[in-house]
Amino acid sequence: MEQVRTSLSRLTGPKIIQPMLNSKNPRPVAPVEGENLSFEDSRSLKSVDSTEGIALIKTHRMIQIPVADTGSNIQHFHSVSSQFFDLNIPIKFTVEPKLEDTPLPKLNQLLMSKCNMCCQICNFNDPEIQKEDKQQKTEILQDIFKTICNMDVIAQLTEAEYHAIYKMFMKNVIRTSPAAPIIWFSPINTDLCQEMVEEAAWPHLALCYDILNSLITSPKFYPTNCPKEVNTLAKTIVEIFHSPDSRERDKLMKLFHSFYRVCSKHRSIMRQSVYRFLNDYLEGACLAVGVSELLTVTFSIVSGLKVPLHEEYTDFFEEIIARLHGDPLTLQFQRQLFNVVNTFCNKQATLSFILLAYLRRHWPSTSPMKEVLFLSEVENLIQYIPTQGALEQINNLTTIISRCSCSDNFAVAERALMMWQNENFANLILSYSLTTFPILLPALFKTANYHWCQSVCTLAVYVLRLLKGGDPSAFDDIGGKMKNAESERVVKEIERGHTWQRILNAHAESEEHKEKVLKEIAMSYIGNENALKKAQQQQQNNNNNSGMNLQLHTFQANSSKVLSPVKIMDPKIGSPSMHGSGINHRTSQGNLMPRRLGDLPPPKLIAGKRKKYTI
Repeated sequence: MEQVRTSLSRLTGPKIIQPMLNSKNPRPVAPVEGENLSFEDSRSLKSVDSTEGIALIKTHRMIQIPVADTGSNIQHFHSVSSQFFDLNIPIKFTVEPKLEDTPLPKLNQLLMSKCNMCCQICNFNDPEIQKEDKQQKTEILQDIFKTICNMDVIAQLTEAEYHAIYKMFMKNVIRTSPAAPIIWFSPINTDLCQEMVEEAAWPHLALCYDILNSLITSPKFYPTNCPKEVNTLAKTIVEIFHSPDSRERDKLMKLFHSFYRVCSKHRSIMRQSVYRFLNDYLEGACLAVGVSELLTVTFSIVSGLKVPLHEEYTDFFEEIIARLHGDPLTLQFQRQLFNVVNTFCNKQATLSFILLAYLRRHWPSTSPMKEVLFLSEVENLIQYIPTQGALEQINNLTTIISRCSCSDNFAVAERALMMWQNENFANLILSYSLTTFPILLPALFKTANYHWCQSVCTLAVYVLRLLKGGDPSAFDDIGGKMKNAESERVVKEIERGHTWQRILNAHAESEEHKEKVLKEIAMSYIGNENALKKAQQQQQNNNNNSGMNLQLHTFQANSSKVLSPVKIMDPKIGSPSMHGSGINHRTSQGNLMPRRLGDLPPPKLIAGKRKKYTI
């Protein structure tokens, strides 16, 4: 028990690396004296030319994003077997004679028998059973692989041997993939490497992949043999990408490339299989397993296309590639997706317009990591936007940058402002200044004045100087319109506030209710702060007056009780005389009577002059 307590006392949380700002000063590069970034005096902003402005932005040091050391990079391996076998069927393997020792005339028949022998499946669920059978099958597969690598052997193969090899491959490889780890189904999981799944029968599967790949890549291979088996492979090979074993997916990529290059008649079937696989993923029918590998395959396919692109490929880009940007798990295949997009846009630049429009509609505002990655992709798309006749694309681009430049996340805002270090982007913005400035300037002024990160504020000032130096007349014109629009908005808010104030004065239930509503009005509308202060001062005066009246009333009540006249026998007169008991007075013996008003409040708390009492 003591050991458990000792271990619990040593538990520590994750180590967080704080963001490194460029300087500890309130603002590293503040505006010069007399420079105001508000709407009221936007003309006084110091301007610089485009070359100097871009140089200033390029020298900006990016802020380091915090990193949590949570130990999530630790990999956990699970070994499972997905091959189907029947324990009631006995298996038997014969290694001898080997194919490499057999003469060519007798090789075909022995090759067929060994391929049929390898169609038997071993039980890999228990590593302690069938050890000898597993070893013998491994030796046979290695013997077949060495034989297939010989071009002379492949040249004399007939359709029967092709059929035996295809049958052996499909019997061992075409199967239901093993189940993925539970953590892969987590909505916050971004790394499929945290829980690794390894196929227990991989020693046999790897050799089957190598045998078929060696056969297909051989110059002596005839794709017209066994068309039925080839058609089945073209339809089913893509489905194996669901395998959680990364080693098998790598082998599949090589086999897919070889198959697609050689079997030209089946390319359309393979492309449809890829389309169906990715569409099922977008519809939520499967995990993201295999998406990055299929995007790598798609990249190689698109690289070999001729221009202009066929309608099939443009539809594939719009319906699949663009929609993949809106997937929650885009981070798992972002690099492969970026390569595919870049290749498509190199073939046909107008496809970048489709992607920009999609990103504007489905921008991931709740995921800063995706925003930063997409901004890098948007920067790459700028080279495909023409400098003339692309007004709609410029609006989409400017809207995205404006939205990100005023983001509360410092990494997103900084990455958006760093876009101006790209000369193509800066020239494009200045070329359409009458269209881009009304969208960009409000966000940039807001960031420069109110952003919590001082480094981002400084960067926004650099960008404003660059824009003013690029087109001063448009900058001043848009700044004046912004000032007028702000003034009109303030006037409307003041009028609305006064209207609510008049309604409140006429129908308020009480002073407390009036003050409560005035607080809400002052927070919602400009120009009602004085009314709120006046109401609060009046309420405070009323509270003070009520307190003073209460104290005076209490004093009078106490005086009526304590200062009530008492009867004292005067020996000289022989009759009672009326004296106030609260004032020192003398008795018939000349002694002073004690005070009886020790609990009277101080005179300063009583309204009016101090009252004098005499005997």
